[in-house]
Amino acid sequence: MNKKACELCLFIGSLLMVGDIDLNTPASAKINHSYKPRVKRVANQHQINQHRLNQRRYQQMQKTHLANVRKIHHYQRVHQHHHIQIEKRKIRQIKRQKAAKRHQNSSVVKNRNYHFDENYRKDIRTAQPQKSYHEVAGNDRITFNHPVYLRYIKYTGRRNNHGYEHGDPQSISILPNGHLYVLFNVGHRDSSINRIIEYNAKNGKLIKVGRRFHGGHGQGLSYDYRTHQLWECMNHYRNHGYPRGIIPKVLILSKIDQKKLKPTGHWLKIRTRYKLGENVAYDKSGDYWNVSRNYYKNKRIPIDSLQIYRGQGRKLKMVKDILHSPSACIQNLTYNPDTNRLYVVGNGVIMSFPINNLNHLTNHNIKVAVMNHHSEFEGLAFWNHRAYLLVHPDLILRSNKNF
Repeated sequence: MNKKACELCLFIGSLLMVGDIDLNTPASAKINHSYKPRVKRVANQHQINQHRLNQRRYQQMQKTHLANVRKIHHYQRVHQHHHIQIEKRKIRQIKRQKAAKRHQNSSVVKNRNYHFDENYRKDIRTAQPQKSYHEVAGNDRITFNHPVYLRYIKYTGRRNNHGYEHGDPQSISILPNGHLYVLFNVGHRDSSINRIIEYNAKNGKLIKVGRRFHGGHGQGLSYDYRTHQLWECMNHYRNHGYPRGIIPKVLILSKIDQKKLKPTGHWLKIRTRYKLGENVAYDKSGDYWNVSRNYYKNKRIPIDSLQIYRGQGRKLKMVKDILHSPSACIQNLTYNPDTNRLYVVGNGVIMSFPINNLNHLTNHNIKVAVMNHHSEFEGLAFWNHRAYLLVHPDLILRSNKNF
């Protein structure tokens, strides 16, 4: 073999070892190391990009479809919730109508109307107290004919304190030991300033005069027979230390110190949805009572009716509704432990009803005594099996019997 043939064999062997050419490749083909792989890689990248683009489009379509499905489900839930609320509203309305009918049929006591037309400032306020009162209408018999004049109450004629030295008497309470307490409204510009004066119930002698304090209108003075404490209904609120009015839906009960004759602090503050009165009375069990007259038209409560509320602690509930109020102005509410009855005092009229059978209260259980003179009755208290009537401005009358 010649030298050129050997060199050619070595060259072909080196190419075979590198792997750039194949023996099956025709001799006429041009050797290009990067042509075929480069064409193949470009085609694969284009397919990958197209595949990724299709995936993104498909994912976007899925997201759009899911969002549309969620919107449809949301609208369906809202629509269904709206219909459910409408149905619930209809059911509540039907229940309220049925409750109102039951309330009118069972809770409202249709008593006889003894209410008379009165002009408070012209007829009642200016009426002079009489030394004797007896009933002229109603189904109860009572006579007040033993006057006990309040000492230390002098008419001054001045404008301050309503023309009297210690203002207007608003409520009365007698303890079992014979101590009589009268709460006066002494404020002229500020009608919430009060004063308590202690008397002897036997002879009307003055015992002690208390200091002034802010206590509201002063109609709610009551004695708790269970705890032997004296309480006052202080239905007012303060703004920088000065009372600005009465909150009818807030009941504030304050304990009265029997030695200092002034409040010791708020004991109970109740916020209710009822429009409460300014009176309070405690019974033997320690429960407190409140009454109010409805002045406005209401679908559930008749106008000019009397609502009776019973409270235990912070719970207050309306227990009965009397169709006709005894008077346009409720002056006082008191309790008689001998007869276990509540007494609602109006101007010239007294109504009473038992508290042990309020669930079965009828017109026969309600007693009303309309007096011969339509004076301003401020309060009523019971002691030693007798009733003591407080008449504006300076007179207490004792009854001839217990009623």
